[in-house]
Amino acid sequence: MQRPKLVALATRLKMTPTQQAAYTKALITEAGGDTSKIATSYTTTDKYRHRVAKTISNNSIEEWIPPTYATLHWDSKLMPSLTNQHVMEERLTVIVGNQSELKLLGVPAYQPGTVQASGDIIANHIVPFASFLALYKFHHQHGL
Repeated sequence: MQRPKLVALATRLKMTPTQQAAYTKALITEAGGDTSKIATSYTTTDKYRHRVAKTISNNSIEEWIPPTYATLHWDSKLMPSLTNQHVMEERLTVIVGNQSELKLLGVPAYQPGTVQASGDIIANHIVPFASFLALYKFHHQHGL
């Protein structure tokens, strides 16, 4: 439950924590393993998923090498909800990069028609890259 690859796969397959716990337990049982050695409850699985997702996200931010010149791009789309495919929600894609490399900063849901909310969302997704943006601002202002 604590392995990044398993968490990423379960998330990609849109498994709920309950489904992931049940599947993992069945897989270990079928392989002849001892399921008493792992926690298979919903709450434990959910806690591990959040912890591993945060670690993956932080590693992605730390390992990213920003290009010399980059563009910040955002666009909104009406998409099916992550929890109910029959419900549509507005999502804002925030990307930074250049022609050879793009970095997806996030695709959060938000209330449409609120310009201030869109600006706040974009600003919040840029915060992890504040040192990069500060360097760019210095470079831009001083003509380096």
